[in-house]
Amino acid sequence: MMNFWLPELVTQGVLTEISSNQLVKEYQTRNGVCVYLLAGGESANTPFKTGMGDPTLYLFEAAHMLAGLQLLNQPQQFTDGIQALSDNDEIMIAQQWLTHFYNYQ
Repeated sequence: MMNFWLPELVTQGVLTEISSNQLVKEYQTRNGVCVYLLAGGESANTPFKTGMGDPTLYLFEAAHMLAGLQLLNQPQQFTDGIQALSDNDEIMIAQQWLTHFYNYQ
């Protein structure tokens, strides 16, 4: 697995910052592809390495992972810009969460 450090990618010219506000920074790759990062590229919704054990936080992480997998496996399905998961994807995540953490059947 490759790790990339955002400031290094900007310094090397891999990413160029196009615009930003308090929530989102927009970057463009050398190939002209736009990338949108929440919270400056930091984890936007989950406090990694904090020791917090509330399983509701895993809902956000599950959504991030599913969106990433969909982008990897079906990139042609998406247009530029921020997009939401489908209702079916969100329902599936919630069902899995309830089953795993609360033994809900």
